[in-house]
Amino acid sequence: MAPWGKRLAGVRGVLLDISGVLYDSGAGGGTAIAGSVEAVARLKRSRLKVRFCTNESQKSRAELVGQLRRLGFDISEGEVTAPAPAACQILKERGLRPYLLIHDGVRSEFDQIDTSNPNCVVIADAGESFSYQNMNNAFQVLMELENPVLISLGKGRYYKETSGLMLDVGPYMKALEYACGIKAEVVGKPSPEFFKSALQAIGVEAHQAVMIGDDIVGDVGGAQRCGMRALQVRTGKFRPSDEHHPEVKADGKLHLTGFRGTVPTASSSDSLHFSEEPGRNPGASYAQILQPRTKSASLRLPRHTAHHPTPETMPARCFFYPPSHLCRQRPGAAPEGTVKAPMPHSENCSLCVQGTQGTFWTYCWTDLKVSCPVCAGGN
Repeated sequence: MAPWGKRLAGVRGVLLDISGVLYDSGAGGGTAIAGSVEAVARLKRSRLKVRFCTNESQKSRAELVGQLRRLGFDISEGEVTAPAPAACQILKERGLRPYLLIHDGVRSEFDQIDTSNPNCVVIADAGESFSYQNMNNAFQVLMELENPVLISLGKGRYYKETSGLMLDVGPYMKALEYACGIKAEVVGKPSPEFFKSALQAIGVEAHQAVMIGDDIVGDVGGAQRCGMRALQVRTGKFRPSDEHHPEVKADGKLHLTGFRGTVPTASSSDSLHFSEEPGRNPGASYAQILQPRTKSASLRLPRHTAHHPTPETMPARCFFYPPSHLCRQRPGAAPEGTVKAPMPHSENCSLCVQGTQGTFWTYCWTDLKVSCPVCAGGN
């Protein structure tokens, strides 16, 4: 697999999932995932183009944004791509009148839609409204149509709330597909059209964007099929088995990394870098903008558990992310554990990591960034 610098070179835009990445929904408005508020703030300060791309279908965009703002997020309604508004546009363009099997919280999005004499069904995460009666009503509408149309706002299997995992719209959509012998039209992730609309909103091509989400199929797989790179967080609905999915492999895993100091401002020559391994306290997704060609102000880091003391200050240009919780020995030293080369993000660190300057820094990584003494010394 290519180094991080190559895999994420040229990234200009980030699509962020919301549920399971920024917060876990639930009673009282849910809770922000540790570190996610600051992660979003830093992404925005980096001047990357950021778009929130969600399958949320129990709330209107206005309600969702209001809830996130109360949790501390810097987000506006115009920054959110959600399936309900997209579905309304489709209904209007095609003259469709839906039977709405949806949650009351999102019903306001359909206020301008004619629902008399239904000629299609729109299904979303209806929660408690997924009663037998309502499902059977939807089934009857579809069976009475010569060319039945079933529109599903997403197709997720489940999601995570503060009280635990919850069934999503996907299982109910599949039940209607099976009963009626039809195929639903999915509006939302992993639909390519949904991702494309989010990219168009920020003016970024697919190859210039990265998707960050917790769903290996809907977020990661869907984005990759559109030509984007995709990274998975270890929060929300993430399961360890996702790493061995038979069809989808994320371009990387993300975690929130402790960071002290001022983040360098992004420019057109900057690269977007992510930590490759999850760490012990993954938290939320986190992207760091670095300036590998410009020596910025030194940043203070906590001291590491190491065979030799780790410098507490080092230039931002010299940071790299070690691949896992492993010890790295100097050439000739007795091996400890499995040796894996760190991931450099600049040529300076690359030279040192490859041993051309004759030294390696011996360290144990504990979820923190480290750098070699040669590069940290200003060479």
